[in-house]
Amino acid sequence: QWVSEQTPAVCVHLVESPLPETDMIYQAVPTQCTINYEFKDVAEETDLQGKAIAQIFRDQVYRPMDINRRSPLVRHQTIKLGHQHYLYVIDVHHVLMDGISIQQFAHQVRDRYVAVQTGESNALMAMNFKAYVDYTRDHYDQAMTIEYWRDRLANVKPLQFVSSSKERNFVTQLLSISVDHSQSIRQLCRQMRITPSIYFKCLYALLIQHWCRSESDFVVHEIRSDRTKEMSEAVGCFLGQVPSLFSHAMFD
Repeated sequence: QWVSEQTPAVCVHLVESPLPETDMIYQAVPTQCTINYEFKDVAEETDLQGKAIAQIFRDQVYRPMDINRRSPLVRHQTIKLGHQHYLYVIDVHHVLMDGISIQQFAHQVRDRYVAVQTGESNALMAMNFKAYVDYTRDHYDQAMTIEYWRDRLANVKPLQFVSSSKERNFVTQLLSISVDHSQSIRQLCRQMRITPSIYFKCLYALLIQHWCRSESDFVVHEIRSDRTKEMSEAVGCFLGQVPSLFSHAMFD
């Protein structure tokens, strides 16, 4: 409870906007942070093995969150497995935290717990997620930036995906790249002065062009981490959406 009160980003709930000209959903921070906490004692269960513990964990995590009803987007559960043996589970919606934030939050809970046990003072470092939001707004939402992308995307048309009434079978294949192949890709990227991320993004664009047969330029939106060094210890969802424009002439 104490760590949550010091970290407003984890108390957020989503509010739907009634105005069509605004964003569809806003993040709202309540004045009082009430956490969703559960305690479960399974220490008396004699057949508690690894698979049973994993099932308890899955039952906690794989539960839907009803964001339309302002349900908690962070759930805490302590599971007693035995004498002085506990499992602490944090279940959080990705809209509030990225992977680094979950680790940071867990460390802060641990440090606070130790401080309470030892009677020592425990102060959290500054974790101002609002500063990150203000920074991105000031740097990315400027009129010049918006006008630049409007000009670049002026002639881009949405890709037309042909719908079909027939049932479609999607095939998922996991590919494993060998060490030699990976080194070859890295060597090529160094020669072309690009990153492996751009290399695979271009492969993805080739697949889109192959299947969709775009007759004009098209855009691939990439969701990426946007955490600055100043925010390395902060808790929040540090994700940004970056458009990548692919010219139709590239595929001729």
